[in-house]
Amino acid sequence: MQYLKRNQHNIVFNLEDIGEKIVEKLIIDYGISEKKASELFFSSETFGKLADISTELYEKPWQEIYELLKEELAK
Repeated sequence: MQYLKRNQHNIVFNLEDIGEKIVEKLIIDYGISEKKASELFFSSETFGKLADISTELYEKPWQEIYELLKEELAK
């Protein structure tokens, strides 16, 4: 049981870390506010996939996830 709790904590930490880096990169690349960048990211299909732990997308480098988001935003 302790392993499960530790593993869930690591997943949450990874999601927070990834989200922070992606929002920061959106601000820089698109010249938008933190609020707008957060809205874009957290309402995206990419975030939905990231939040679904069964996809294990959280194990990918944040840069790869950011590329997926950019592709989504370009549509």
